[in-house]
Amino acid sequence: MLYLRLLADPRVFCLWIGQLLSVLGDRLYIMTVLWLVLQMTGSTELMSVVAVAQLLPLAAAGLFGGALVDRVDRFGVMIAADLIRAVLAGLLPIAYLTGHFTPALLIAVGAGLGLLGALFVPALQAVLPGLAESRGAPLPALIGLMDTTDRLGRILGPGAAGLLLMVMPQVHLLTINAVSFVVSGATLAWVAHRWRDRERPPRRRAKSRLGREVMEGLRLAVRERTILLGLAVRGWGNFAWSVYTIGLPLLLTRELHVGLGWYGIALSAYGVGTLAGNVAVGHLDLVRRIRPVFCCGWALVGIGLVLAGLVPRMSFVLAGTLLTGLAVPFANITMDAYIGRNMAGDMLGRIYALQRINRDGANGLGILAAGFLLAYLPVGVSIVGAGISVVLVAGGSYGAVRVRTRAGRLPAGRGTEAPGPRN
Repeated sequence: MLYLRLLADPRVFCLWIGQLLSVLGDRLYIMTVLWLVLQMTGSTELMSVVAVAQLLPLAAAGLFGGALVDRVDRFGVMIAADLIRAVLAGLLPIAYLTGHFTPALLIAVGAGLGLLGALFVPALQAVLPGLAESRGAPLPALIGLMDTTDRLGRILGPGAAGLLLMVMPQVHLLTINAVSFVVSGATLAWVAHRWRDRERPPRRRAKSRLGREVMEGLRLAVRERTILLGLAVRGWGNFAWSVYTIGLPLLLTRELHVGLGWYGIALSAYGVGTLAGNVAVGHLDLVRRIRPVFCCGWALVGIGLVLAGLVPRMSFVLAGTLLTGLAVPFANITMDAYIGRNMAGDMLGRIYALQRINRDGANGLGILAAGFLLAYLPVGVSIVGAGISVVLVAGGSYGAVRVRTRAGRLPAGRGTEAPGPRN
């Protein structure tokens, strides 16, 4: 199995296990913080504010963070970000135990974690092409392997919280999150020390301003039609998916009349689907067919939403949810691999940051829109409509690019071939 062969490299294994523990810490943090806010205030509105406090700074600072990590040693950026995040996260259990635990502190810490995440995430994505090249490994497989940390975190996080709460107070789940950042920073330092031939992006001339470099990234994304196609389809897909995120619990309680247990099963079905899709796409090199693979992946997500909302039966909900989970990695991992192979090394941070902003911004706007939509339309109708819109946008975008390419108005694009890494 390709993933196991990659993990046989101590550098890859150390990087993977460090990020897996960090993601598990993040899941424990999110669950614990929202639960404590509900216990302290009983306010669902405040829960929402605390939840988005980390998301908005990450989205707002994403492009500048991407431009910054393109200037400097990316491992150094990640190690520093992890250590500072460990300090910030460690403030929460201390404040709780000393009686200074307030919603304002949670919002401030969440915003700080989001800003540091705007540096860490594009830096991590940008070092993978160079690591794959030095390892002689297929880039899609390495990206897929690192993506499993998030998939496993979604599956294992709730169960780990339940087991840990049997032996410790809930506040110490926040302590574990702080420790996970220390572990992540230590593993990154070890990998950086062992990877002596790692990529070091060229430093910019002093007169090159950060804002100018941000604009360079935006212009490149617009000029590179495959990336622009990916941003458009992925953005709409995440926007529409938010209808399902908000609507699923309503669908289960109002139309299927089932309880929380089935909600957990549905979420697990999505997690299992994404993990299975991840393993499958990680063993296939689909970058040469990036445009049809990406658009077909998102079209299958739309079909899964239609299936889940069309028939008021639990079996259809689970089947549709499983299908969406299977399809997402085929679209997103393949696009991330395309970017890693085809973009210059000193642009990777900005392009990956733009991908993250596109995803988080679309999710945030979609959640706001879904709240109003579900107040006026039946849940099933809303989910089916969201699914149909994803199919139409994915199919229509691919068709438009294909027609314009054949007519000679657009270049064929590097998505039709897969040159080696340019880092």
